[in-house]
Amino acid sequence: MITLTERQSLILKAIVRDYTEGGNPVGSKSLVQELPIKVSSATIRNEMARLEDLGLIVKTHLSSGRIPSIKGYRYYVDHILKPEKVDGKDLKVIQHSLRGEFHKIDEIVAQSADILSQLTSYTTFTLRPEL
Repeated sequence: MITLTERQSLILKAIVRDYTEGGNPVGSKSLVQELPIKVSSATIRNEMARLEDLGLIVKTHLSSGRIPSIKGYRYYVDHILKPEKVDGKDLKVIQHSLRGEFHKIDEIVAQSADILSQLTSYTTFTLRPEL
């Protein structure tokens, strides 16, 4: 089980958010400006190295910033993201959309991703659980 410090969680959260929004690797200098805590870019680089050792972020090439790995996204969803309560209108849309007949788990997963994308106006992707 991976346990992150508060600072490491803030850094991973910022990397996921920035990379998801902009599609570019995230460097320590940009994180210095964004984080709600005051630390040097050297401290951030050290923490990023630790996150990389844990497999949560990766470099795209030797001197680049970092991007989240699949494991990093999974950690973010499971431990950092704070879900909001679904309002009644959206709940009805979800219930109505999932009333159809499904023959395979992949159909349910695909339909769920479509619903989430429509309700949030965000791109969605799904990860199969590890068996």
